[in-house]
Amino acid sequence: MNRFFLACIFLLFNSLPIFSQVIYPDNYFRLPLDIPMTLSGSFGELRANHLHSGIDIRTNQQEGYPVYAVADGFVSRIKVQGGGFGYALYIDHPNGFTSVYGHLQHYNHKIDAWIKAKQYELHEFEVDVFPKRGEIPVSKGDLIAVSGSSGLSGGPHLHYEIRNTQTEYPINPLFFGYNMADTIPPIIKNLRIMPVKDRGQINGSSDAKDFTLKNKKNQYYLEMLSPLEVSGDIAFGIETADFHNGNEISTGAYSIEFYLDSLRYTAMRFETFSFLQSRAVNSIIDYAEFMKSNRKIIRSVVDPNNPLKIYDEARNGGVFSFNDNNIHLFRCVVKDFHGHYSVLSVWLKSKKVPYVWAKANEYEKIFYWNKINYFDTKDLNMVIPKGALYDTLLFKYSTEPGNDFLYSNIHCLHDIYTPVHESYSLSIKTKNVNPALQKKLVMVRLKEDGDFISEGGRWANGFMTAKVRSFGKFGVAADTIPPVIKPLFGFKKRVLREKGVLQFKIGDNLSGVKSYKGFINSKWVLFSFDAKSSIITYEIDGHVKAGLNSLIIELEDQVGNKTDFKTTFTY
Repeated sequence: MNRFFLACIFLLFNSLPIFSQVIYPDNYFRLPLDIPMTLSGSFGELRANHLHSGIDIRTNQQEGYPVYAVADGFVSRIKVQGGGFGYALYIDHPNGFTSVYGHLQHYNHKIDAWIKAKQYELHEFEVDVFPKRGEIPVSKGDLIAVSGSSGLSGGPHLHYEIRNTQTEYPINPLFFGYNMADTIPPIIKNLRIMPVKDRGQINGSSDAKDFTLKNKKNQYYLEMLSPLEVSGDIAFGIETADFHNGNEISTGAYSIEFYLDSLRYTAMRFETFSFLQSRAVNSIIDYAEFMKSNRKIIRSVVDPNNPLKIYDEARNGGVFSFNDNNIHLFRCVVKDFHGHYSVLSVWLKSKKVPYVWAKANEYEKIFYWNKINYFDTKDLNMVIPKGALYDTLLFKYSTEPGNDFLYSNIHCLHDIYTPVHESYSLSIKTKNVNPALQKKLVMVRLKEDGDFISEGGRWANGFMTAKVRSFGKFGVAADTIPPVIKPLFGFKKRVLREKGVLQFKIGDNLSGVKSYKGFINSKWVLFSFDAKSSIITYEIDGHVKAGLNSLIIELEDQVGNKTDFKTTFTY
């Protein structure tokens, strides 16, 4: 057994592709900050419904650090959002790459003035504009912005990306010669072994099992007296994390590989991907377990419609078939970008069992991942486009009576534990709808606690139709309540001093705020919006006059309910 063990190690480490086959420019780009680089987020890190498209550079839990152009180029895009990257800046460089800077506090004076003029021209805070080539040139080392925490940021940091300008694919920035102190290998938190579609067993059970691991010098193993017994089709999954020197925050690994004996079954590495494919993170992980416990277990399985180009190998779709009576060695190798690795080794006893596999639970219809799928009842219509599913699905459907807040039955579409890649069309028949309410209806998804999440949609001919991107429980509700606005801080005194701000919290009970507009002395003014806090802010500028000023804020939700807030204030 020891010789077998050593042979596997030899084969393993002589077959690992560590580095990219693409040559990227080394030391062409400088760091965007003048502080030592430590990360709170790595490229390709697993996030909710997406892969992380850059690196998150820590800023000592502070805003206000100067952000510099990493190379010569010109500003090609300026995007301002209340959510997302908040204040973001894109610079195209002559070598075919684009650098991206997100969650900024603000831009430099020239860019600030340029984008503010656009916002006033369009009467919009949220803008996505593309300056003409060469209109806003920058040189390497120019101050372009100040770091912040805008958009949907979890705290002060700089989100930094390098993209291929032509394809817009993000690329792991560490390929471009950035140095970072790292002598720490990744950790492997635990192992999950999963029978595939009721066609396998672990120690005689068809249930997935989690195993706690022991670690000795980055060699992980199970403490057991005899090998685990497996039969049929089996998948493996791990939870992993990586650290680097001087940083207590964990990030994601660079590459993960699954082996059986000398054969590599699955190999993935996070070098680049398409934004259109990013949602397929839900195919990488055990999505059902993520929905139940928020754990991100990376699977060996590669679903037939997983579009991500991160895989170097996907033998048998990452499914391990055990149909002999031999001893096998399963191994998982996890690496960080700098080549440090950890290895998980587990001995398995394959058992050939001539039993009949369990039949699938009752289902209504088979949905094929590579075809358009239709499902109709007298009260419901579904059209799921080709490629919306990661794998063929035995679709389950049932209904429940509606409640006092719904204008339809509750339609139970499969379950929340199966991910959907692309949006599909869902139409639900309504009942007992007053004609005056027809324009106030929205499709809703019911959470486990009974709360509603609006999916929008339109009502026509007795049916509510919307594009949705998940399974679960759906119905139709009405939003008749106007959005709300609440003054914050010292505004109740309605006296403002120099360099003061006006701040209000806005919100809506169901369909969501569609738009807001602020007017001072009957002229539109720029209110910024922060999605984290739902606060709009106006910074006092030349639109405010000394003495008494009028203020009007108009709010509208997604179904047309409106609120007008009117007052005066003294400056």
